[in-house]
Amino acid sequence: MDNPLDQMTHLKAESLESLPPQTTRIPAGQYAVKGTKEMQVPRQGEPLGIETIRRIRGLEIFAETHDQGSCDDPAKGNWTWVELAILENELAQSPRKVNDIEFVWYDHSIRHDEESEEETGKYKWRHGNVFRKKHKILRLMEPGNCIAVRLCSRFTNWTIYGRGGYLVIDIDNDAIPRKPVNLPHVNDVTEKVKMMHDAFNSVNEATQAAFQPSPPPVTKRIHRADSVLGWERPLRVLALDGGGVRGYSSLLILKEVMARMGNPKPCDVFDMIGGTSTGGLIAIMLGRLQMNVDECIKHYEKDMIRIFGKKENEAWLSKKVRGVTEGISTVVEGRSHDAGPLEDTVRKLVSEKLRDEKAMLLDDSNKCKVFVMAFDKKKPNNSGPVYLRSYASKEIFLSQIKIWEAARATSAAPTYFDPMKVVDTSSKEKPVYELIDGGLGANNPLGWLWNEVIRVYGPTRPTDCFLSIGTGIPASQMLVDLGIAKGGLKNIEKFMGVISSIATNTQITHILFGTLINSLAPVAGNPPKYWRLNVGQHGQDKEPDEAYLQKDADLPAMDDSGKISTIRNMTKDYIIKATLDISASAEALSRKESTLE
Repeated sequence: MDNPLDQMTHLKAESLESLPPQTTRIPAGQYAVKGTKEMQVPRQGEPLGIETIRRIRGLEIFAETHDQGSCDDPAKGNWTWVELAILENELAQSPRKVNDIEFVWYDHSIRHDEESEEETGKYKWRHGNVFRKKHKILRLMEPGNCIAVRLCSRFTNWTIYGRGGYLVIDIDNDAIPRKPVNLPHVNDVTEKVKMMHDAFNSVNEATQAAFQPSPPPVTKRIHRADSVLGWERPLRVLALDGGGVRGYSSLLILKEVMARMGNPKPCDVFDMIGGTSTGGLIAIMLGRLQMNVDECIKHYEKDMIRIFGKKENEAWLSKKVRGVTEGISTVVEGRSHDAGPLEDTVRKLVSEKLRDEKAMLLDDSNKCKVFVMAFDKKKPNNSGPVYLRSYASKEIFLSQIKIWEAARATSAAPTYFDPMKVVDTSSKEKPVYELIDGGLGANNPLGWLWNEVIRVYGPTRPTDCFLSIGTGIPASQMLVDLGIAKGGLKNIEKFMGVISSIATNTQITHILFGTLINSLAPVAGNPPKYWRLNVGQHGQDKEPDEAYLQKDADLPAMDDSGKISTIRNMTKDYIIKATLDISASAEALSRKESTLE
């Protein structure tokens, strides 16, 4: 049964009765604790008795607020918000604290960047989520405690204004059974975060990769109950490998996962999707353009031939001769493909889905966060990949980049396409960056995805599922496909600094980071939370068997669009063999919010 607060509005809240005194039993129903024009921060009510606490079925905040109305760079985040807190008693001025963890929970932000010019800087009614009957805030309440509504701002020039509000309380007829909360000490949380840092460093040492993900520093968020104990539900995240036309295999596998969940859109399932190269292009299609998998497959089948051209079937020896001649051509002339068809295809797709060919990648209102990876051509040997994000971040790079530019940049494999030149219009100097394919050092973006999850959601946010989908590419084949083996001495020297990263990334990233995620990433309960699905893979502890991938025919080249049917058949064969893993990942993605209760 739906919670009555799900249909609540500020107008309905205005008509509710005030919460009666607790001298007698409060009748079941919805009540409002009203804030006034002169409301204090925090706004708090009378202490709650045990009988009332046990019967609270839900809480919801409605607040009439606005912020300062503008900021220098909206892409770097929003720093005004409303939250709920538990106070020890009616005299307390700060949240109750146990084990050095403050009892505070985020509710909603004040987002002037989502408002029209007429609305900016003016009072507006806003609300957040319903705190449901088994939420930890209600499980941690004790007799004599108060619930406080806190209006918060952070950093210079960020200000929040409020002139009224309601804390709506839904009282049930009977006491609601609730489990006690196992509250860790903040020192234990800090130690686990340190273990994650050490684990990242160990993986980086083991891979000896040129580009290594490392988690962000520990922040004050680990002292907050909403960070340590989790929010509404655990996270679900998706990592997509690069692989040219073989990204088609990733889509077929993802289609099978979604089918076992009732065919939802991936943007409605995943909180974050990260990808490199072709995986980045697919991440944008699924997350930023909010396409379903069937739509992506349809475009892939149609557009890959247009982008790469169609190679006719040829004998093995002829193919090797062609590879050598293409390599010579690449060294002398530059690239083996015109980027025009790729750019035109993505522009047309963006226009079709968003009605604006020039739409920005940044859209912080989208619940599904997307990032793709690329490299700055000017410094490929001494820096990691750059994140191109669809969401606000203090570390935002190229905040004004268009969707088609980001898709083109992450797909710019050096031996196939020219680098993507992007002007940083957010900077006064307006520097020009030349971006190339993110697959050069992060073809399997799993480690980078986990790094970004920690950065965005904090190190203690529980996770239900890390799903990593490959394109069936063994490491040795990746070197050939990226032109390292066929591009001559010039290309080998140019990319020597990234060869180790390419060679180890797909295999070792899967095995080591997969193990770490299952061992260390916070989770609701103790089920497995990491799955790797990749053509030719046998079980969750191995990468593709190269003998399997070479059976009957060479693995299709990254630009061999004429082998779509081969990729389809190989993937169908894999799906049959991997049915248990596919079902298990779909089950993890389908877990209800009750896993937190």
